[in-house]
Amino acid sequence: PLTYTQGINNAPLVYTLTYKGSRLLNSKGMGRIVTPGKAYKLKNSTLLYREHEKGLNDVRIALTKGAELIGASIETWISDRDFKRPSIRRQIKVHDPKTNQSFAFQPDGFFVLRLKNGELKPFFLEYDNNTTFHKRFRNIKIRGYHLLGEVWRKLKVFEKYKDIPVTYRVLTVTNAGSERTFNFKQHSVEALFTKDSKKEINTRRFYFTQVSLTQPETIYTASIWFIPFKSKTKEDKFAIFEETI
Repeated sequence: PLTYTQGINNAPLVYTLTYKGSRLLNSKGMGRIVTPGKAYKLKNSTLLYREHEKGLNDVRIALTKGAELIGASIETWISDRDFKRPSIRRQIKVHDPKTNQSFAFQPDGFFVLRLKNGELKPFFLEYDNNTTFHKRFRNIKIRGYHLLGEVWRKLKVFEKYKDIPVTYRVLTVTNAGSERTFNFKQHSVEALFTKDSKKEINTRRFYFTQVSLTQPETIYTASIWFIPFKSKTKEDKFAIFEETI
């Protein structure tokens, strides 16, 4: 059920058989059913996915310990493995009115930060293992998160937070240097919204940084994040919380 191949520009690609496909083959006597949980374990046995999982775990540790340093706590965490569950995967689907098409995508994580004053701040997390094509990330993840902003409170998986007065932010952490991180911000977000008259407002939810900068002491309050259309140069970086919280 797992095929590994080398794609364009030497970018590794991984394909897995879906649960529906597995059941179809099984009905024809062509193999055993591979459950979503088993498929997840198979995928994570590859070096590519192990590195991705390790990167996500490192960022999660920084987010968790960093929250403690500012007197906050992480109230909810939905992992990439949770988002692979069929019951949740079916919910993360958006409709693009410009193309009249619907599509699904899978976040790498979601968490809600409870500040010491009681305020709740929702975040999505994306981890780039330096293998993602800008175009694919732009057309699936960035476009998906933009459209999800209109409906996320109505989804069962986020129902607990439907009354939060603020919307979510998307933190993208790259396993690369400042050059790729800055270019990632340009090619994945700014390229998509370049003709949008409200581009500064519509892209303010997206943040980009390098994994090497994500320490507990820096991840929330240090100027380590690029923000689309606000970060004009590689020196223009901002903090998630610019003011004392």
